Amino acid sequence: MNTSFLVFLSNLMPIAGALFFGWDVGMMMLAYWCETAILGFYNVLKILKANQQLKLPDAVRRKWGALPQSKIGLVAFFLFHFGAFMLGHFIFLAIFVFFKDPSFFTMLATSLHSFLISLLMMIFTHGVSFQKNFIEGGEWKRVHPQAQMIKVYDRVVLMHFSIFIVAFA
Repeated sequence: MNTSFLVFLSNLMPIAGALFFGWDVGMMMLAYWCETAILGFYNVLKILKANQQLKLPDAVRRKWGALPQSKIGLVAFFLFHFGAFMLGHFIFLAIFVFFKDPSFFTMLATSLHSFLISLLMMIFTHGVSFQKNFIEGGEWKRVHPQAQMIKVYDRVVLMHFSIFIVAFA
């Protein structure tokens, strides 16, 4: 089973929401914000499973400096740090997208069924990918917990960028 294809299909769900269920850009951005939270959840599981016996890559050490050494400390740091970014993104979405268009909440209420299906599909496909690739495929053996922690931040930068594009478009 190709898990990349499954994840790709789940990422098409917000586009399908726009095409078939009348979602606007705000609904799509909320769906992708939720997906980032889902990725954060699976990243916590990956940090906990990652191979602490590996040498931390120099690039990670230079970029991030001193991070907690224990997996539990690293997870706590990640939850605080990533959680702060997610909160900031949600506030920007609320200000520049949700409250900018009063019909957003009506749209969310009328599209709640398709929105929840989209989220469940994202949870399922990322879960399958986690199990098949990270656990069964042995990815956990090849990544240090600190290196795993920072992998999700590329997504955060992309989300920052997309929110500002929508906010000022």
